[in-house]
Amino acid sequence: MEDTNCKDHGACPNTPMPKEAMDKELASLSGWILLPEPPRISCEFKFKNFAEALAFTNKLAEIAEAMNHHPDILLKWGSVKVDYWTHNAGGLTYMDFDAAKKINAL
Repeated sequence: MEDTNCKDHGACPNTPMPKEAMDKELASLSGWILLPEPPRISCEFKFKNFAEALAFTNKLAEIAEAMNHHPDILLKWGSVKVDYWTHNAGGLTYMDFDAAKKINAL
């Protein structure tokens, strides 16, 4: 497995992972789906209210900052949608799946 500790964006993996590896990693994640254009993984988390959704967003921001790997986040009343892909790879890398696993552990 490639190095998934991105210290700066120049060190991020720059080659998308093979489809077979994506399928295997996706199967290990609960609630995440694969979306095309650009290839990315996405998950929507549900909450009782805006305050809980915002608190979750702040926790996942801490993960993103620690990894220096940042998702697209859509915060709405009662939900947070998270999309991950590695921009400089133009698709998915192990970093994206590592981040999703950490978010699922919240």
